[in-house]
Amino acid sequence: ESILNVLAYYKIVDLPIMKKRKQNIIKLDSFIIKKSDGKLSRDYKHLSEIKKGEVLAYYDNGEKIVAGFDGYMIIPNHNANIGDEWFYLGYR
Repeated sequence: ESILNVLAYYKIVDLPIMKKRKQNIIKLDSFIIKKSDGKLSRDYKHLSEIKKGEVLAYYDNGEKIVAGFDGYMIIPNHNANIGDEWFYLGYR
């Protein structure tokens, strides 16, 4: 849409300029590095909603990573190796 709007603005194409959509801005809060063997608690997708208190991931030693706020799972890496970025957390 942005490209078509620019082309329409400069009258390169004969199209109406589209109205702006309301943008959803997600602010990145933190990221988690995988520090030992473990797995995510469910099949998170990019921008899956998370709730405060929700268990996001489990380490094999029993340690849990729990959401500290309502927000979003960003770029979860289900195949992360130890030392890799596992996932990011953000909020609106």
